[in-house]
Amino acid sequence: TQYLAAYLVAESGESLEVKGIRAHLIASLPDYMLPDTFTFITSLPLTVNGKLDRRSLPVPEFVSGECYVVPRNELEEKLCAIWQQLLNLEQVGINDNFFRIGGNSITAVRLTAASRRELDVDIPLALLFEQKTVAGIAGRLNQQERLVIPRASQNQLPISFAQERLLFIERYEQGTDAYHIPYFVQLQDDTDLAALESAFNQLVERHSVVRTVYLSFDNGDDYQQVVDIDIAIENKRLESDSDLLKVVSAEIAHPFDLTSEISLRLCCYQVKDAQYLLILLHHIAFDGWSTDIFFKELADIYQALLQARPVNLPTLEIGYADYAAWQRDFLTGERLESLLDYWRQHLSGYETLALPTDHPRPNNLDHRGENFNFELEHDLSAGLSELARAQETTLYTVLLSGFYVTLATLSGQKDIVIGTPSDNRQHAQTQSLVGFFVNSVALRAEVDPKLSIDELINRVHQVVTQGIVHQELPFEKLVDALQVERDLSRHPVFQVMFGVQDFDELESNTDLPFESVNLDEDRSIYSSAKFDLSLLLGYGQPMIKGEINYAVSLFEASTIKRVFAIYKRVLEAFVADNLQTLAQIEMVSEQERQKLLYTWNQNEVPYPQDKTLHQLFEEQVEQSPDNIALVFEDKRLTYQQLNEKANQLAHFIQRSYV
Repeated sequence: TQYLAAYLVAESGESLEVKGIRAHLIASLPDYMLPDTFTFITSLPLTVNGKLDRRSLPVPEFVSGECYVVPRNELEEKLCAIWQQLLNLEQVGINDNFFRIGGNSITAVRLTAASRRELDVDIPLALLFEQKTVAGIAGRLNQQERLVIPRASQNQLPISFAQERLLFIERYEQGTDAYHIPYFVQLQDDTDLAALESAFNQLVERHSVVRTVYLSFDNGDDYQQVVDIDIAIENKRLESDSDLLKVVSAEIAHPFDLTSEISLRLCCYQVKDAQYLLILLHHIAFDGWSTDIFFKELADIYQALLQARPVNLPTLEIGYADYAAWQRDFLTGERLESLLDYWRQHLSGYETLALPTDHPRPNNLDHRGENFNFELEHDLSAGLSELARAQETTLYTVLLSGFYVTLATLSGQKDIVIGTPSDNRQHAQTQSLVGFFVNSVALRAEVDPKLSIDELINRVHQVVTQGIVHQELPFEKLVDALQVERDLSRHPVFQVMFGVQDFDELESNTDLPFESVNLDEDRSIYSSAKFDLSLLLGYGQPMIKGEINYAVSLFEASTIKRVFAIYKRVLEAFVADNLQTLAQIEMVSEQERQKLLYTWNQNEVPYPQDKTLHQLFEEQVEQSPDNIALVFEDKRLTYQQLNEKANQLAHFIQRSYV
């Protein structure tokens, strides 16, 4: 939704009132030309080129004042109330832009659940990204449309498409730890271990996907089956922290047997006076959204047990297995073909990203990985958030745009495909479930150096919006539809991932009787790499946190630091707003420029001044006669061979002139 904002600069000593200005404009302008808000400033901000610096203009206050527009009916009133609660605002008007008042992709997903709960209506994410305001959504909303995922009746239910791919990888690699999700924590001194064990059991009973095994029919089709099991926390006593590190690392690396073992392991370690707990989850039953649910509900159940009161958790309408069965039936026919048509067109003729690596690519995927953690300064973080609001998009889109520019710089390619994890929980019934819902979405954008920063961000916003609209197509179906030739050395379609995650999910819940610890100060206790490179960001306040996960079989740590340095310079250029095109962004620091142009070009070396060139050459022949001295096409000569031929030529010349 567009709006018209007026900025006024009063002459010295002059007093202006909005009421009088508005009355004057009403008398001379049509309604569509009347400003929605008036902001007084001391002077107009200008760029270095003397043009109006629009980004430096103060943002109109949307929650109060001239721009606020009250709801016109009951539906708009209820929608405004939901937005106020989700965004923690005192007031929301029907023309307030969702992204300008603090909304992002995560709150957008939560909005769908709140709307279903409060209004009994489904709001598609695509509608929110397209309309962005309560007025726009209410005008397009059909309250009769409501998607319902039913309870499945049979016991042996099919697995989801995402689980199918994970099982394929597990079987191909004959067990792997690449999809383990470990949480290693230190228990508080007053932790009631029996109550904690009971809380885990109640939680697993509630979310049956955790106590599920994966089997196959005689025809080879996979199915999932829930098992009845009492989870016990295994207890081990160890002598030292070094023993603890070895034992925990070995336990994390030990693969799950998904045909007979549920997707959760618990082991408690006693080391002197301290107690530690390893909570090991398998990705086939969990994703990032699920772990947030898992630990929040674990805290609720544990506190209820300590206080001897009933557990107050909302009733789940369906389970993950119901969703998996519904997904198989829902994604068929015209609906499936429509999704496939979009993605075939979007990725037609895409290029494989060719980043320069420090080591040759191994023949098979090597999941060994390391992490490089960083934090953007307060001013830069605030500037990026402000840029997102000014562009009426998400901070995610702005940060992704900067990553596209970085990858284009490193690879020399303009056509870039990046993978991003999609929560894939646009259906409200799925938002309170533990399970493997996340889907990989391939986002393709062209980084044209002639584009302005604003144009690139707008282009990426459109790509992200369309990706959200068509996110339901399972990545596994996309790979099959594109007929991607299987390459065991790399991930299909894209090799670089960009996403958002919460880096402090455990620390933020004070009702849990433990906190995260890291036994090794130099490196994480566990780190795998599913892709060549993954940039993960957290919208922490007041600073944006980040993590670059990389495959150690391809990259050195020093290279990853350089990747971050380039990415940061791109983001700083975004905020500076003194460039007309992307081509003007300075990718090389002054220190690197000095090294490239001068340090590495200082190739002068001293040599004896009392000897001729051929004498120096003959000394080299004596020192290393078998080293290669000359290469031309397919011929190679050692120093000894070259010296012999040079002597033959010299003797021939001497005879010719005698």
